[in-house]
Amino acid sequence: MDNSIFFHIFNDDKNKLETKRIIKLSIFIVFSIFFILTLDLSYKVLIRKNIEFIPNNSIPNFPLSLSLILGTMAYISSLIYYSSTKKDDFFIISLIYMNLSVELLITKGHNLIIFDKFIFIHAIFRIILLFYVAFNKKGISPLITKHKTISSVAVFLFSVITPMINYKIFSNKLFTKDIYFYATLMTIIIILYIIACIFLSKKSLDDCELIYSFIIASILLIALRGLYWICEVLLPNITLLKTNNVVLLLTILSFLLAISGVFNEITTKNKKSSLLQNELQVFYHLVEFNTSSSIILYDNKKKVIYTNKTIRERYCKSTELKDQLKEVEKLFVDSIFIDDSEKNATKSLFNKGNWEGKIILKNDKIVSAYIQILNVENKNYFAVNLKDITEEYTLTKNIKRNEQLLSCINNNVQDLIISVDNNGLITYVNDSVLETLNYTYEEIIGMPIINLLGKNDEILNQLKLEDEEDSIKCKLVGKHSFVYVESIIRTLSDNNEIPYGKVIVAKNLTSKKRLENLAIKFKEAKAYEQIRNEFFANISHELRTPLNIIYSTIQLLNSKHETNYVNFNDFYGKYKQGLKINCYRMLRLINNLIDVSKIEVGFLKADFTNRDIVFLVENIVSLVIPHSENKDINIIFDTNVEENIIKCDPVKIERLILNLLSNAIKFTQNHGKIFVDLNISKDWVKISIKDNGIGIPKEMQASIFDRFVQADKSLKRRNEGSGIGLSIVKSIAELHDGKIELISDGIKGSEFIVWLPNVKLNYTEESNNLVDYITDDKNIELELSDIYEVH
Repeated sequence: MDNSIFFHIFNDDKNKLETKRIIKLSIFIVFSIFFILTLDLSYKVLIRKNIEFIPNNSIPNFPLSLSLILGTMAYISSLIYYSSTKKDDFFIISLIYMNLSVELLITKGHNLIIFDKFIFIHAIFRIILLFYVAFNKKGISPLITKHKTISSVAVFLFSVITPMINYKIFSNKLFTKDIYFYATLMTIIIILYIIACIFLSKKSLDDCELIYSFIIASILLIALRGLYWICEVLLPNITLLKTNNVVLLLTILSFLLAISGVFNEITTKNKKSSLLQNELQVFYHLVEFNTSSSIILYDNKKKVIYTNKTIRERYCKSTELKDQLKEVEKLFVDSIFIDDSEKNATKSLFNKGNWEGKIILKNDKIVSAYIQILNVENKNYFAVNLKDITEEYTLTKNIKRNEQLLSCINNNVQDLIISVDNNGLITYVNDSVLETLNYTYEEIIGMPIINLLGKNDEILNQLKLEDEEDSIKCKLVGKHSFVYVESIIRTLSDNNEIPYGKVIVAKNLTSKKRLENLAIKFKEAKAYEQIRNEFFANISHELRTPLNIIYSTIQLLNSKHETNYVNFNDFYGKYKQGLKINCYRMLRLINNLIDVSKIEVGFLKADFTNRDIVFLVENIVSLVIPHSENKDINIIFDTNVEENIIKCDPVKIERLILNLLSNAIKFTQNHGKIFVDLNISKDWVKISIKDNGIGIPKEMQASIFDRFVQADKSLKRRNEGSGIGLSIVKSIAELHDGKIELISDGIKGSEFIVWLPNVKLNYTEESNNLVDYITDDKNIELELSDIYEVH
């Protein structure tokens, strides 16, 4: 198959359309020249005798004829360029040069000066077309280019008829006297020309096409003619004949620029076409003589239009090209998408523009295929790259079948199977390894075996030696834990007895350990169940005690109300404090339970502001002191600074301090002391609350901040409490990015230290002027409600 056949595949339809365009263009040019010559002759014979000549200022006939010829050539050149590029802009540009040529034809026929009154409408018409080109109007341009013949005839008739009508109108003396009106109008037209050329310059830069620059220069020369006309009107000393000659020269140069631009662009495209032809030649040889791939090209009707030499020699029996194409069509193309995946494959091909997969041919051969859609002149062609993989496919299928069988066996045994290469890298593991060591397949493949064996020198040495012992007990290190195994190691060799790795088969010895762990978990669950039961018992006790007191008091008050109404107020005054305290106890317990629930689900939030922590703590301590006087306990407050602003939630800090002071008062004997020290450093605020009470047993200190933990869990304990206060205190400290710690010898006295970050919020100066937080007395009474004896 020679080159011409290959190029014919890609360019056959395009060449036909190009030939039709050239024929149509040639006919149009012939008829255009014919009509121009006919019209010129008609003017000379029919009209010219009725026109008043200006013999003294007449334009030389040869330059005018030359400009007419160049104008016609500029028009034809624009059409030729449009025909070769199919850019609508240049069809519209050709109409501009048609208008100019007809205008010159009218001038020559009438022997008029070049810039008479009637050309204004032509100029405006040309400017409108230029703006259409510059802005590429989608509504008008397709309308013009879709009906090219009608558009051309319409512009031609417009260019012929309009000057004649306007000449009759503007020949009126009322119009001819006002020369300044025409000068102003021409100035506006020149400005519009310049603006249109500016937009064309932008289009030239955007499209990176040099031909627009030639067109811009040509249009600007047309616009320049108007300046000479203005000078001739406003400066009487300039002769009309001289002005007309200059204007005529500008017109000729304008047409020459347009012709030169088209010539330059066509020359450039020819050079590019030559380079493309050479590249296609190289591409053709690359495809035609490619021995590794079989290439087919077919159309929408599955008709094969090209195959390369490899596929013809390998699969075709005929010697004639047409017969070979038919053979390939029957053997390959008809086999494409014949299985159940046809719909999905076709969908993929048209959605993505390509498809890759395997095809079973009618001769039971299996080929890998890559199909790609090529769109040429709005027609789809399908390029297929085939490679015979029958042997590979059969071999791979058998290997996969054996692998599936082996994998099924390996993954259903409880033993751990690991294979490594000669470098000690893991190449295979079964499911038992993944489940036991908690690795994913991707994580463990390629991992050094030493990562699983740790420092087990015995098994590492055996991996290096050829001698193989019966079994080795060792430890395999998992992702989160390790397991004890008993393993054997065997060498893997190829057909030439060359070792390429080792296989380790290990039996898990951790079943006993697993049972022991289950027993431990059972004990932990049992202990948790006991803690939960104790908590509910404590909660029941904490709620029942104040409720019983409240109920008994109400019964007593009712009795007194019925028998001794006069002294009821005095009697009520005796018991109202007890009612109030027990109500506070229940409310405090309920608040603590709600906060514990919020902490568990992460709903406990802080409302941070900048506050003076010294004032806040000192104010709380001063309000607590009166409540400690019942036990004659002395609370001493000390600080190393008088003021320090930090980021905190004052409500939460208040609750933290009150809870710790409440515990200190409860567990400190009468006449005891409580020390509240505030120490401010660069990074931390240290709040220490130390008492000389009964202390906290050492065995309880590790879990004292856990929920529901109490040092005294009996229902007959001396002090009330639910065991969740310190848990809330710890959560509040952590909410402030701080911490809390306990210091106690377990016998006498305890010290709780709260650490809060010494940082501020980034407020403006105005927002920093905050009013100090004032503790509410009700909060004090609520949090300290359980320091009083139950009565």
